[in-house]
Amino acid sequence: MINPIKSPQEMLLQSAGIPALKNGGQPPTLPQQQAALAHAATNAKNKTPVPNTNPSKKEMLQWVKEAGEDWALPLIQKNQWNDVKRQFVVQQLKAFGSPAQKEYVAWQADRDQRHMMGTDESDKVIPVYRPDPKNRFGGNTGLETQPTYLDPTMIQNQISAMRAGEKYGVPQLTPQQLKTFYSLEGRSDMGFNDVDFNDPKALAIAEKLKADGFHPDQAYYAAALYNKNNQAQRLNAPLPRAWNGFGTSEYGKTGLDYNHAFDAFGKVVNQPMNKEFSNIIDQAHANPIMPTPAKPQAQQQSQFPSQMPNVDIMGNVTGFKKGGKVKPFRDMSKVLIQKHISGK
Repeated sequence: MINPIKSPQEMLLQSAGIPALKNGGQPPTLPQQQAALAHAATNAKNKTPVPNTNPSKKEMLQWVKEAGEDWALPLIQKNQWNDVKRQFVVQQLKAFGSPAQKEYVAWQADRDQRHMMGTDESDKVIPVYRPDPKNRFGGNTGLETQPTYLDPTMIQNQISAMRAGEKYGVPQLTPQQLKTFYSLEGRSDMGFNDVDFNDPKALAIAEKLKADGFHPDQAYYAAALYNKNNQAQRLNAPLPRAWNGFGTSEYGKTGLDYNHAFDAFGKVVNQPMNKEFSNIIDQAHANPIMPTPAKPQAQQQSQFPSQMPNVDIMGNVTGFKKGGKVKPFRDMSKVLIQKHISGK
C-alpha cells in the first residue's frame, strides 16, 4: 500500500500530536492550529546545531576544500591530521559551541599568542634544581648542577585558584605533589596546556572562578585539574599519568613514563638546594591570595564617568579650564535618520 503524501499542514499538525484527518473527520480548530504552530516553533528553536568535535577525515577534507584552508593540504598529504582537526574543532566551537566553549576558544587563542610572544612568565627568579638520577651532569647531590628558574607569581596565582576551586569540586593537591609537579614540568604553569572543551562541568568551574576574580589562565588551570582528576578516577590511573595524557608524546614517552619520573622527582625535591622554591609552594598553599570578585557589567559601567562633555542649558560646553581646546559635539541623530529615510 502506498502511503498518501501528507500536506505540510498535516505534517505540522501530526508533529504536534494532532492525528491526520480521516474521511468525514472535522478540520482542526483554530486553537489546535495555533498550538501546532507554537509546537513547531519550539522544536525549531530547540534544534540548535551541535559542534562536531570528532570529525572524520572525510569531513575535515571537505572543510579544507570549502573553506580554502590551503595550509592544511601539505599536512593531509603527509597524513598529519592533528593540526587540521584542532583548527576544524576551533571553527566548530566558534560557530556552534556553548557560551562557555566559545569563551574557552577565545582564551586559548589569546594564550597561544602570548606564548609566541614569550610574555607569560615575566619574573622567572625562583631556582629549582631538578633530579639527575643518572648523574649526567657530574653532581653529587642527585640533582642537576644548574637550576631551572620559575615565576613565583604565576605559581602562587595557580595554587590560589586551586584552593578557591575546592568549593566547586577542584581536587586539592598537597604541597608535596605541587612541588613535584612544578619541578618535573620545569614550567611556571605546571605544564598546563588545555582543558577538555567537551567537559561542561570543568568549563562551568572555570566560569565560576573567573566570576570570583581569577584570571582565565588560573581559572582554566583549576578546571583542568578537575577534569584530569575525574579521568584518573574513571580509568583507575594515577593523576600524574592522566595529567600528562594516555597517549605517546612526540619523544616516544608515555603517561606511565611520566608517572615514574614523578615518583623520582618527589624523592629529592625537598633537598636544601630547593628551599626557596619549597617555601614558595608551602606559603602559597597555606595562604592563597583571593582576588576581588568581578562586578556585573552594569556596575562596572557606573564606575566610569561619562565621556560626553558637560553642557549648560544653552548647549555650551562647560567645566574646562581657560585656554583648553574642545571639539564641538555634533548631534548626528538627525543626520542619520535623514539618510535612512532618503536611502542615500
